[in-house]
Amino acid sequence: MARRSQEAPKRLRQGTTLRKVKGEFRLTGERVAFYPQDLDVKEMTVLENLALERLTELVAENRRRLWLVDGVVMEFRGKNYLLVSRAVLTAEPVRRRAEP
Repeated sequence: MARRSQEAPKRLRQGTTLRKVKGEFRLTGERVAFYPQDLDVKEMTVLENLALERLTELVAENRRRLWLVDGVVMEFRGKNYLLVSRAVLTAEPVRRRAEP
């Protein structure tokens, strides 16, 4: 029996509410991804809404900045998505995660 060389990616449950979660937004092609700093989840694709429309320009201008984010987590086909309700740009630079 073959063993998996990698652990399955961790996910948050649908409906999980995020409050003041620190992290970084990054443009990924036509979409935006959120990389939370202190959660077990590596990344979440951000769902399009008015909040995302307003922050996309700031994300493009302020690369590598830390944000405080509120929102609700969604799940689809084994992947987490984030519906942002509020995002505040902080003065803190992004802290690098330690790689395993």
